[in-house]
Amino acid sequence: MTVELREGNGVEDNESRIIPPWKLSLKGCRGWIPYLSKQDPLKPKACITPIIQSEPGCGKSSLLEMLEEDLGDGYDYIYLDCPIMDYSDICMKIPDKETKTLQTYIGSAFKIDSPKPKVIMLDEIMKAPKMTQTMFMKLLLERKIDDVPLPDGSIIFGTSNNITDGVGDGFLAHGGNRVCIIELLKVTAMEWCEWGARNDIHPYILAMVNRYPDLLASYRDDGFDPKINPYVFDPQNPQLSFSSPRSLAKLDVVVRNRDKFDSDSVMTVMGGIVGKPTASQFNALMALGDELPSWDEIMKHPEEVNVKQSEAALMILMFQAVSKIETTEDITQFLKFVDRVEKHEIQSIFYTMAVNAPKAAVRALCVKHKKFGEWCRANQKNFQGDDV
Repeated sequence: MTVELREGNGVEDNESRIIPPWKLSLKGCRGWIPYLSKQDPLKPKACITPIIQSEPGCGKSSLLEMLEEDLGDGYDYIYLDCPIMDYSDICMKIPDKETKTLQTYIGSAFKIDSPKPKVIMLDEIMKAPKMTQTMFMKLLLERKIDDVPLPDGSIIFGTSNNITDGVGDGFLAHGGNRVCIIELLKVTAMEWCEWGARNDIHPYILAMVNRYPDLLASYRDDGFDPKINPYVFDPQNPQLSFSSPRSLAKLDVVVRNRDKFDSDSVMTVMGGIVGKPTASQFNALMALGDELPSWDEIMKHPEEVNVKQSEAALMILMFQAVSKIETTEDITQFLKFVDRVEKHEIQSIFYTMAVNAPKAAVRALCVKHKKFGEWCRANQKNFQGDDV
Protein backbone atom coordinates (compact mmCIF):
# COMPACT_ATOMS: atom_id res chain seq x y z
CA MET A 1 0.00 0.00 0.00
CA THR A 2 1.28 3.46 -0.89
CA VAL A 3 0.84 6.03 1.84
CA GLU A 4 0.36 9.54 0.48
CA LEU A 5 2.51 12.29 1.90
CA ARG A 6 0.55 14.98 3.69
CA GLU A 7 0.85 18.25 1.85
CA GLY A 8 1.99 21.45 3.46
CA ASN A 9 0.67 24.88 2.55
CA GLY A 10 3.62 25.60 0.29
CA VAL A 11 5.34 28.02 2.63
CA GLU A 12 5.75 27.98 6.38
CA ASP A 13 4.96 30.87 8.67
CA ASN A 14 6.16 31.29 12.22
CA GLU A 15 2.74 30.55 13.69
CA SER A 16 2.27 27.26 11.86
CA ARG A 17 4.96 25.44 13.80
CA ILE A 18 4.74 24.44 17.44
CA ILE A 19 8.26 24.34 18.85
CA PRO A 20 8.64 21.25 21.05
CA PRO A 21 9.96 21.95 24.56
CA TRP A 22 13.45 20.97 25.67
CA LYS A 23 15.04 21.28 22.24
CA LEU A 24 17.37 23.73 20.50
CA SER A 25 17.62 24.47 16.79
CA LEU A 26 20.95 24.31 14.94
CA LYS A 27 21.06 28.09 15.19
CA GLY A 28 20.49 27.88 18.93
CA CYS A 29 23.22 25.26 19.39
CA ARG A 30 25.57 27.32 17.23
CA GLY A 31 25.05 30.30 19.51
CA TRP A 32 25.22 28.49 22.85
CA ILE A 33 28.30 26.29 22.29
CA PRO A 34 30.96 29.04 22.66
CA TYR A 35 29.26 30.55 25.71
CA LEU A 36 28.89 27.22 27.49
CA SER A 37 32.16 25.64 26.51
CA LYS A 38 34.83 28.32 26.09
CA GLN A 39 37.51 27.88 28.69
CA ASP A 40 38.13 30.91 30.90
CA PRO A 41 41.57 30.79 32.55
CA LEU A 42 40.22 32.89 35.46
CA LYS A 43 37.35 30.44 36.02
CA PRO A 44 38.69 27.12 34.74
CA LYS A 45 35.83 25.08 36.19
CA ALA A 46 33.05 27.34 34.87
CA CYS A 47 32.90 25.88 31.35
CA ILE A 48 30.61 22.99 30.56
CA THR A 49 30.71 20.74 27.52
CA PRO A 50 27.51 20.56 25.47
CA ILE A 51 26.66 17.28 23.76
CA ILE A 52 24.19 17.71 20.93
CA GLN A 53 21.88 14.76 20.30
CA SER A 54 19.50 14.01 17.46
CA GLU A 55 18.31 11.18 15.27
CA PRO A 56 20.53 10.37 12.25
CA GLY A 57 21.04 12.84 9.44
CA CYS A 58 19.92 16.06 11.10
CA GLY A 59 23.02 18.22 10.62
CA LYS A 60 24.88 17.87 13.92
CA SER A 61 28.24 17.48 12.20
CA SER A 62 27.78 20.78 10.35
CA LEU A 63 28.17 22.64 13.65
CA LEU A 64 31.98 22.60 13.45
CA GLU A 65 31.91 24.37 10.08
CA MET A 66 29.34 26.86 11.41
CA LEU A 67 31.55 27.68 14.40
CA GLU A 68 34.51 28.23 12.10
CA GLU A 69 32.41 30.76 10.16
CA ASP A 70 31.51 32.50 13.41
CA LEU A 71 34.85 32.44 15.24
CA GLY A 72 37.35 32.86 12.40
CA ASP A 73 40.97 31.78 12.08
CA GLY A 74 41.97 32.43 15.68
CA TYR A 75 41.30 28.76 16.48
CA ASP A 76 42.38 25.32 15.31
CA TYR A 77 39.28 23.37 14.29
CA ILE A 78 39.46 19.66 15.01
CA TYR A 79 37.06 16.89 14.07
CA LEU A 80 37.35 13.61 15.99
CA ASP A 81 35.44 10.52 14.84
CA CYS A 82 35.16 8.99 18.30
CA PRO A 83 33.84 5.45 17.53
CA ILE A 84 36.92 4.57 15.46
CA MET A 85 39.50 6.08 17.81
CA ASP A 86 41.52 3.99 20.22
CA TYR A 87 43.97 4.75 23.02
CA SER A 88 46.93 5.41 20.72
CA ASP A 89 44.99 8.00 18.69
CA ILE A 90 44.51 10.10 21.82
CA CYS A 91 47.79 9.81 23.68
CA MET A 92 50.56 7.41 24.63
CA LYS A 93 53.07 7.19 27.47
CA ILE A 94 56.66 7.15 26.26
CA PRO A 95 59.57 6.36 28.67
CA ASP A 96 62.00 9.20 29.34
CA LYS A 97 65.30 7.53 30.19
CA GLU A 98 66.84 10.63 31.71
CA THR A 99 64.05 11.31 34.19
CA LYS A 100 62.97 7.69 34.44
CA THR A 101 59.36 8.78 34.03
CA LEU A 102 56.64 8.30 31.44
CA GLN A 103 56.00 11.33 29.24
CA THR A 104 52.66 11.92 27.53
CA TYR A 105 52.72 12.19 23.73
CA ILE A 106 49.53 13.56 22.22
CA GLY A 107 47.96 12.30 18.99
CA SER A 108 48.60 14.54 15.98
CA ALA A 109 44.88 15.12 15.40
CA PHE A 110 44.82 17.51 18.37
CA LYS A 111 47.35 19.92 16.76
CA ILE A 112 48.92 20.40 20.17
CA ASP A 113 52.05 21.91 18.59
CA SER A 114 49.97 24.94 17.57
CA PRO A 115 49.54 27.66 20.21
CA LYS A 116 46.02 28.51 19.02
CA PRO A 117 43.07 27.57 21.22
CA LYS A 118 41.12 24.59 19.87
CA VAL A 119 37.54 24.06 18.81
CA ILE A 120 37.14 20.29 19.07
CA MET A 121 34.08 18.36 17.97
CA LEU A 122 33.83 14.89 19.48
CA ASP A 123 31.55 13.35 16.88
CA GLU A 124 29.45 10.38 18.01
CA ILE A 125 31.04 10.54 21.47
CA MET A 126 28.39 8.24 22.92
CA LYS A 127 29.36 5.49 20.46
CA ALA A 128 32.99 5.54 21.53
CA PRO A 129 34.26 2.43 23.35
CA LYS A 130 34.05 2.79 27.12
CA MET A 131 37.84 2.95 27.42
CA THR A 132 38.15 5.92 25.08
CA GLN A 133 35.09 7.57 26.63
CA THR A 134 36.93 7.40 29.94
CA MET A 135 40.02 8.95 28.36
CA PHE A 136 37.93 11.72 26.83
CA MET A 137 36.53 12.67 30.25
CA LYS A 138 39.49 14.89 31.13
CA LEU A 139 39.03 16.65 27.81
CA LEU A 140 35.31 17.10 28.42
CA LEU A 141 35.63 18.24 32.03
CA GLU A 142 39.08 19.80 32.45
CA ARG A 143 40.20 20.71 28.90
CA LYS A 144 43.14 18.34 29.21
CA ILE A 145 44.36 15.42 27.13
CA ASP A 146 45.63 13.13 29.85
CA ASP A 147 47.77 15.59 31.83
CA VAL A 148 48.43 18.02 28.95
CA PRO A 149 46.22 21.13 29.07
CA LEU A 150 44.75 22.69 25.96
CA PRO A 151 45.52 26.36 25.23
CA ASP A 152 43.37 28.81 27.18
CA GLY A 153 40.07 29.65 25.49
CA SER A 154 39.57 26.23 23.91
CA ILE A 155 36.05 25.02 23.12
CA ILE A 156 34.87 21.41 23.28
CA PHE A 157 31.53 19.97 22.23
CA GLY A 158 30.21 16.54 21.34
CA THR A 159 27.51 15.07 19.14
CA SER A 160 25.63 11.80 19.26
CA ASN A 161 22.34 10.15 18.46
CA ASN A 162 19.44 9.92 20.88
CA ILE A 163 19.72 6.88 23.11
CA THR A 164 16.15 5.99 22.04
CA ASP A 165 17.34 5.76 18.40
CA GLY A 166 18.75 2.33 19.24
CA VAL A 167 21.98 2.78 17.28
CA GLY A 168 24.45 2.03 20.05
CA ASP A 169 24.70 5.25 22.05
CA GLY A 170 25.45 5.21 25.76
CA PHE A 171 27.30 7.36 28.26
CA LEU A 172 28.86 6.96 31.67
CA ALA A 173 26.34 8.20 34.24
CA HIS A 174 28.87 10.16 36.27
CA GLY A 175 29.99 11.84 33.05
CA GLY A 176 26.48 12.69 31.90
CA ASN A 177 25.86 14.67 35.08
CA ARG A 178 28.91 16.81 34.32
CA VAL A 179 28.04 17.84 30.77
CA CYS A 180 25.07 19.56 29.09
CA ILE A 181 22.90 17.21 27.02
CA ILE A 182 20.94 19.14 24.35
CA GLU A 183 18.44 17.59 21.95
CA LEU A 184 18.58 19.11 18.49
CA LEU A 185 15.36 20.34 16.89
CA LYS A 186 15.02 19.20 13.28
CA VAL A 187 14.93 21.94 10.68
CA THR A 188 11.67 23.06 9.12
CA ALA A 189 11.01 22.59 5.43
CA MET A 190 11.60 26.27 4.65
CA GLU A 191 14.83 26.37 6.70
CA TRP A 192 16.06 23.31 4.81
CA CYS A 193 15.06 24.81 1.46
CA GLU A 194 16.92 28.03 2.21
CA TRP A 195 19.99 25.98 3.06
CA GLY A 196 19.46 23.86 -0.05
CA ALA A 197 19.27 26.91 -2.30
CA ARG A 198 22.52 28.25 -0.87
CA ASN A 199 24.14 24.88 -1.54
CA ASP A 200 22.79 24.45 -5.10
CA ILE A 201 20.41 21.59 -4.32
CA HIS A 202 18.21 20.81 -7.35
CA PRO A 203 14.92 22.77 -7.46
CA TYR A 204 12.90 19.53 -7.74
CA ILE A 205 14.18 18.45 -4.34
CA LEU A 206 13.52 21.86 -2.80
CA ALA A 207 9.97 21.78 -4.12
CA MET A 208 9.41 18.27 -2.78
CA VAL A 209 10.59 19.17 0.72
CA ASN A 210 8.63 22.40 0.82
CA ARG A 211 5.47 20.71 -0.39
CA TYR A 212 5.74 17.71 1.92
CA PRO A 213 7.19 18.78 5.31
CA ASP A 214 6.44 15.29 6.69
CA LEU A 215 9.74 14.28 5.07
CA LEU A 216 11.47 16.15 7.91
CA ALA A 217 9.26 14.93 10.74
CA SER A 218 10.67 13.13 13.77
CA TYR A 219 9.51 9.88 15.31
CA ARG A 220 9.79 11.73 18.64
CA ASP A 221 7.11 14.25 17.65
CA ASP A 222 3.84 14.08 19.54
CA GLY A 223 1.31 12.08 17.55
CA PHE A 224 3.86 10.48 15.22
CA ASP A 225 2.30 7.50 13.46
CA PRO A 226 4.51 5.26 11.26
CA LYS A 227 1.43 4.16 9.32
CA ILE A 228 0.92 7.76 8.24
CA ASN A 229 4.60 8.62 7.89
CA PRO A 230 6.76 5.69 6.72
CA TYR A 231 9.34 8.06 5.26
CA VAL A 232 11.53 9.06 8.22
CA PHE A 233 13.76 7.24 10.68
CA ASP A 234 11.83 5.13 13.18
CA PRO A 235 13.64 2.76 15.57
CA GLN A 236 10.48 0.65 15.84
CA ASN A 237 10.69 -0.08 12.12
CA PRO A 238 14.43 -0.39 11.42
CA GLN A 239 15.54 0.71 7.97
CA LEU A 240 18.88 1.86 6.61
CA SER A 241 17.46 4.19 3.95
CA PHE A 242 15.04 6.91 5.03
CA SER A 243 14.25 10.58 4.54
CA SER A 244 16.38 13.00 6.56
CA PRO A 245 17.93 16.42 5.92
CA ARG A 246 21.17 14.64 4.97
CA SER A 247 19.75 11.95 2.68
CA LEU A 248 17.44 14.38 0.87
CA ALA A 249 20.46 16.50 -0.02
CA LYS A 250 22.23 13.43 -1.38
CA LEU A 251 19.43 12.96 -3.93
CA ASP A 252 20.90 15.87 -5.87
CA VAL A 253 23.47 13.81 -7.75
CA VAL A 254 20.77 11.35 -8.85
CA VAL A 255 18.40 14.06 -10.09
CA ARG A 256 21.12 15.77 -12.10
CA ASN A 257 22.20 12.55 -13.79
CA ARG A 258 18.89 10.73 -14.17
CA ASP A 259 18.72 11.30 -17.94
CA LYS A 260 21.74 9.02 -18.39
CA PHE A 261 19.93 5.97 -16.98
CA ASP A 262 16.64 4.14 -17.32
CA SER A 263 13.79 5.03 -14.97
CA ASP A 264 13.90 1.74 -13.03
CA SER A 265 17.55 2.17 -12.11
CA VAL A 266 16.93 5.79 -11.09
CA MET A 267 14.15 4.62 -8.76
CA THR A 268 16.39 1.91 -7.32
CA VAL A 269 19.20 4.35 -6.54
CA MET A 270 16.84 6.93 -5.05
CA GLY A 271 15.28 4.22 -2.89
CA GLY A 272 18.73 3.29 -1.65
CA ILE A 273 19.26 6.88 -0.49
CA VAL A 274 15.91 8.02 0.95
CA GLY A 275 13.92 4.78 1.12
CA LYS A 276 11.36 3.33 -1.26
CA PRO A 277 8.31 5.29 0.00
CA THR A 278 10.03 8.66 -0.47
CA ALA A 279 11.56 7.63 -3.80
CA SER A 280 8.14 6.66 -5.16
CA GLN A 281 6.62 10.01 -4.23
CA PHE A 282 9.58 11.95 -5.55
CA ASN A 283 9.55 10.12 -8.85
CA ALA A 284 5.99 11.32 -9.46
CA LEU A 285 7.01 14.91 -8.75
CA MET A 286 9.98 14.70 -11.14
CA ALA A 287 7.69 13.50 -13.93
CA LEU A 288 5.49 16.50 -13.25
CA GLY A 289 8.42 18.87 -13.33
CA ASP A 290 9.73 17.53 -16.64
CA GLU A 291 6.49 18.64 -18.34
CA LEU A 292 6.67 22.26 -17.16
CA PRO A 293 7.30 25.19 -19.52
CA SER A 294 10.97 25.96 -19.96
CA TRP A 295 12.68 29.03 -18.55
CA ASP A 296 13.09 30.43 -22.07
CA GLU A 297 9.36 30.07 -22.70
CA ILE A 298 8.54 31.94 -19.48
CA MET A 299 11.02 34.70 -20.32
CA LYS A 300 9.60 35.17 -23.80
CA HIS A 301 5.90 34.83 -22.98
CA PRO A 302 5.36 35.30 -19.22
CA GLU A 303 1.77 36.39 -19.66
CA GLU A 304 0.83 33.60 -22.07
CA VAL A 305 2.42 30.39 -20.79
CA ASN A 306 0.18 28.05 -18.84
CA VAL A 307 -0.17 28.74 -15.12
CA LYS A 308 -2.96 26.21 -14.60
CA GLN A 309 -0.48 23.79 -13.11
CA SER A 310 -0.74 21.88 -9.86
CA GLU A 311 0.60 23.63 -6.78
CA ALA A 312 3.53 21.22 -6.67
CA ALA A 313 4.43 22.11 -10.28
CA LEU A 314 4.24 25.83 -9.58
CA MET A 315 6.51 25.36 -6.57
CA ILE A 316 9.11 23.78 -8.83
CA LEU A 317 9.00 26.84 -11.08
CA MET A 318 9.41 29.17 -8.08
CA PHE A 319 12.49 27.32 -6.89
CA GLN A 320 13.94 27.06 -10.40
CA ALA A 321 13.63 30.78 -10.98
CA VAL A 322 16.02 31.71 -8.18
CA SER A 323 18.82 29.73 -9.83
CA LYS A 324 18.01 31.09 -13.30
CA ILE A 325 17.80 34.84 -12.68
CA GLU A 326 20.77 36.84 -13.94
CA THR A 327 19.46 40.29 -14.88
CA THR A 328 16.87 42.87 -13.88
CA GLU A 329 14.97 42.01 -17.05
CA ASP A 330 14.77 38.37 -15.90
CA ILE A 331 13.11 39.51 -12.67
CA THR A 332 10.71 41.79 -14.51
CA GLN A 333 9.62 39.00 -16.85
CA PHE A 334 9.29 36.37 -14.14
CA LEU A 335 7.24 38.65 -11.89
CA LYS A 336 4.73 38.98 -14.72
CA PHE A 337 4.36 35.20 -14.52
CA VAL A 338 4.23 35.21 -10.70
CA ASP A 339 1.41 37.78 -10.74
CA ARG A 340 -0.74 35.24 -12.55
CA VAL A 341 -0.32 32.65 -9.78
CA GLU A 342 -3.42 32.87 -7.61
CA LYS A 343 -2.10 31.65 -4.27
CA HIS A 344 0.02 34.05 -2.24
CA GLU A 345 1.61 31.06 -0.51
CA ILE A 346 3.10 29.94 -3.83
CA GLN A 347 4.21 33.47 -4.71
CA SER A 348 5.87 33.73 -1.30
CA ILE A 349 8.21 30.87 -2.13
CA PHE A 350 9.84 32.84 -4.92
CA TYR A 351 10.15 36.04 -2.87
CA THR A 352 11.49 34.21 0.18
CA MET A 353 14.06 32.24 -1.78
CA ALA A 354 15.11 35.28 -3.87
CA VAL A 355 15.86 37.37 -0.78
CA ASN A 356 17.95 34.47 0.54
CA ALA A 357 19.52 33.56 -2.83
CA PRO A 358 23.04 32.13 -2.64
CA LYS A 359 24.34 34.69 -5.14
CA ALA A 360 24.74 38.16 -3.63
CA ALA A 361 24.24 39.69 -7.08
CA VAL A 362 20.80 38.06 -7.38
CA ARG A 363 19.79 39.25 -3.92
CA ALA A 364 20.86 42.78 -4.81
CA LEU A 365 18.95 42.74 -8.09
CA CYS A 366 15.78 41.60 -6.37
CA VAL A 367 15.96 44.02 -3.46
CA LYS A 368 16.52 46.96 -5.83
CA HIS A 369 13.68 45.94 -8.17
CA LYS A 370 10.72 48.29 -7.66
CA LYS A 371 7.95 45.74 -8.18
CA PHE A 372 9.74 43.14 -6.06
CA GLY A 373 9.98 45.61 -3.17
CA GLU A 374 6.35 46.63 -3.54
CA TRP A 375 5.16 43.03 -3.21
CA CYS A 376 7.33 42.44 -0.15
CA ARG A 377 6.03 45.54 1.60
CA ALA A 378 2.43 44.73 0.73
CA ASN A 379 2.81 41.20 2.09
CA GLN A 380 5.17 41.94 4.95
CA LYS A 381 3.01 40.22 7.57
CA ASN A 382 3.28 36.83 5.88
CA PHE A 383 6.53 37.30 4.02
CA GLN A 384 9.49 35.24 5.21
CA GLY A 385 12.70 36.97 4.33
CA ASP A 386 14.99 39.81 5.24
CA ASP A 387 13.58 43.31 5.42
CA VAL A 388 13.25 44.86 1.98
